[in-house]
Amino acid sequence: MDKLISVISDRCVGCGACLRVCPAPEANIVKILDDGRRSIEVNDEKCIACGACLRACPHDARDYDDDSVQFMKDIQKKRIVLIVSPAIRAAFPDSWFKVLKWLKQEGVYAIYDMGLGGDIYSWATLRALEQGKLKNIISSHCPAVYNYINLYRPDLAGDISPIYNPAECMAIYIRTYLKVNYSAAVLGPCIATKTDQGDSTLIDYNITFKSISDYLSRKRVTFPKNPGEEAAYQYDNDMGLLGSTIISPEGLARNVWKRNDDIDISADHGPRGLKKGIGEFSDVPNHVRPMLLDILACSGGCVYGPAMDLDASTFEVSRQMRALEQEANSRRHSGISGIIGKNDKLYKHFDEMFNPKSFMRSYKPDKTVRERIPDEKIEKAFADMGKLTDEAKCVNCGACGFETCREMAEVIALGCNIPENCMDLSKSVLSENHREVTMRFDEISEVAEKVSGFSTKLLADIENIYASLYNIDDANKRSQSKAAVVCDILSKIVGFCDGCESIGSDELPILVSTLEKLQMALNSLDQNIDESAANSTTIREAMHEVADATTQLNVMIGEMIDTADSKY
Repeated sequence: MDKLISVISDRCVGCGACLRVCPAPEANIVKILDDGRRSIEVNDEKCIACGACLRACPHDARDYDDDSVQFMKDIQKKRIVLIVSPAIRAAFPDSWFKVLKWLKQEGVYAIYDMGLGGDIYSWATLRALEQGKLKNIISSHCPAVYNYINLYRPDLAGDISPIYNPAECMAIYIRTYLKVNYSAAVLGPCIATKTDQGDSTLIDYNITFKSISDYLSRKRVTFPKNPGEEAAYQYDNDMGLLGSTIISPEGLARNVWKRNDDIDISADHGPRGLKKGIGEFSDVPNHVRPMLLDILACSGGCVYGPAMDLDASTFEVSRQMRALEQEANSRRHSGISGIIGKNDKLYKHFDEMFNPKSFMRSYKPDKTVRERIPDEKIEKAFADMGKLTDEAKCVNCGACGFETCREMAEVIALGCNIPENCMDLSKSVLSENHREVTMRFDEISEVAEKVSGFSTKLLADIENIYASLYNIDDANKRSQSKAAVVCDILSKIVGFCDGCESIGSDELPILVSTLEKLQMALNSLDQNIDESAANSTTIREAMHEVADATTQLNVMIGEMIDTADSKY
């Protein structure tokens, strides 16, 4: 498939909002970038171009391509007819007719209402069901549904209605019955318009409402208000009747039931409705299947398509669509000019005018069964998600964007997603990390208590060292004083002895007294020396204890680092 939807990588944060709405399991590829960020790319080969991701992305990281640029250039140099979706009334509620007039002025050759194509499509579907030519079919008017079946359920390709979608039916009508054989463009809310044409080349340009709105803004085109102008606007051919409502949920069903309420029809819409409806249609036998499964890929129908630039509330959009249906019903009963007669003779006129085969595809559907993913790959994916038990494999929380854990395992096995996007796995990892952090906190608390004890002891030892140093300093000062006394006494003794040739009875007491003073001074000095020695011993012991405590603290910190390295 052509690259229609793209990712603006600078904006993508890998939040997964696109995954949660996408009905195509392989359309997105989750990657972890070199810088650790998650990013999601579009797999063009598996994208069904439904555009659900465009509305879901909260970061405006998704964009799409259409043919609007080339179309605006080409209408200046060649004839192109434009087929307009009825949803234009919701896209430009106050100026839709002015937008069409402007396009005509810019060079569009003719403008046709796709609602008439919806009538043709509904008529062809009803007649084929009534005549038994089609049984138990899936509607083909939504291109994204057609793409989904061909890509993901090729076994059901033969069950798709062979009738061309309303835009293509209108193109056939223009070329075959109106004989206007020019290039055809479609203006609408759908990105996938040109993707399901099979063997045909009926549509040459797909133009979207948002692109036209952006173009008008860039060119600063504004429209004056002219009351009553809307009622006076005319397409270049008849407008559709109830076919205009085919863009709404159950729109095809209502069109068929208006003419034949015996037709068994089931309807669904939206990404999840698409998967659910197709899945149930596949799971039941033919006799249980509805005659027609009316299904649309967009929630709320085409009027909420991905290329709608809606500023209005859902209430205003609903009001516009109700007004369109009421107008169609009014024309249906009152009659309008051209091919549509009074009292709803439209289908009878179609019976006379058209060959139903003109609006049916001639290709042979590929009923190839999609290749089955090997069980061992799925089991490995389950293991990578930490799901090893049957209970774990069926959590089915849906947070990953898939309805079941098995679907998530399948896309992981295909390389389109990563186990880290499993919320259940993330919760388990967080829980395990919490347990490890709690255990680690307990260990750190225990170590902190020991470190605190060592610190207290170290402080006490340091205080002892300081006290001993103060005592040594004081003892040294006293020793210095005593030593001065000893020196003085010794000097006196030496002087006394030098002045005496011999010591008599008179001098002896003096000498004895001096020697006693010397003895006392020496004893005091010796005591100070002993005190200093004791304080030095205390310092040595305290220093040893400080060294031992420091060694133990270093060992403890080393063990903590080794443990952290082994765990983390």
